[in-house]
Amino acid sequence: MKKLSLILAVCLLSSLFCLPVCASQTGKLQDIAHLLSQTEWETLSQELDEASAYCGMSIVVVTETSIGGRDVQDYADLFFEEGDYGESGVLFLIAMEEREWAISTSGQAIECFDDYRLDEIEYQIVPLLSDARYLEAFELFVSYSQFDIENPLTDDERSIGERSTYPTLPIVFFSVVLGLIVGAIGTSVLKGKMKSVAVQHDAAGYIRDGSFQLQRVSDTFLYRNVSKTARVESSGSSRSGGHGGGFHTSSSGISHGGRSGRF
Repeated sequence: MKKLSLILAVCLLSSLFCLPVCASQTGKLQDIAHLLSQTEWETLSQELDEASAYCGMSIVVVTETSIGGRDVQDYADLFFEEGDYGESGVLFLIAMEEREWAISTSGQAIECFDDYRLDEIEYQIVPLLSDARYLEAFELFVSYSQFDIENPLTDDERSIGERSTYPTLPIVFFSVVLGLIVGAIGTSVLKGKMKSVAVQHDAAGYIRDGSFQLQRVSDTFLYRNVSKTARVESSGSSRSGGHGGGFHTSSSGISHGGRSGRF
C-alpha cells in the first residue's frame, strides 16, 4: 500500500512539473522550437488570443525545430487544418533547421491577405527572423494580421490598384502625344532665339593664321567597353524572400492562401 501511494505521489508531482511544458504547446501559440522565454511566451500568447477574439478569426504562430524535409507551405496548411482553429484564420510558421517560413490563410482570411499585403508582411518580418529577433517578428505579424483582417480590400480598391499598375492604351497614347507637342513647342522657342548663330562645319574660323602647327598625328582611344558576367552562386546558399501567393490546395484537398520562403 505504501509503495502504491509512493508511485501515485511521484506521478502527481511529474504531472505538475509537465504542466508548463504542455501549456506552451497548446493554443494559438505553439513554440515547439522553444525560441521564446516564459515571459515572452505569455505576452505573445495573450496578444494572439486578444487579436483573434477581436477579429473573429484565428491568428496562429508556430515554431518548429524541423519539418523533416516536407514542403513548408503544405506543412503550415495542414497544421491549421488539424488544429482547433476554426474555418477562417491565418497561421505563421517557421522551421529552424530548414530556415524556412510560411504563411497559410484559410476561409475568409484568404480574401484579406492579397499579394500586396503578403509582400508587406514578408519585407518587414523576414529580416527580423534573419536577425533572430523572433518576438519582434511575431508581434509584428500579429499587428499586420489584425489590421488586414479588420480592413479587407474592396473590389474598387483592387481595380484601382490594377489600373495604376497597368495603364490603359488610351492613357499611354495621350501621354506620348502630349509630350511630343510640348517638346516641339519648346524646341521652336529656343530655335527662334538663336537667329544670329550660323552653322560652322569646322573650327577654322576660331584659329589665327600661322598660330597652329601640327607636329605629330596619333590615334587615342578615349572610351572602352567592358562586359561582365554574373557569378553563379552555389545551390546551397540561403536567401531571403518568398514565393507563392494567391490560391493553392493543400495535400488534403482544402484551398488556402499565403506564401513561403527562406530566412
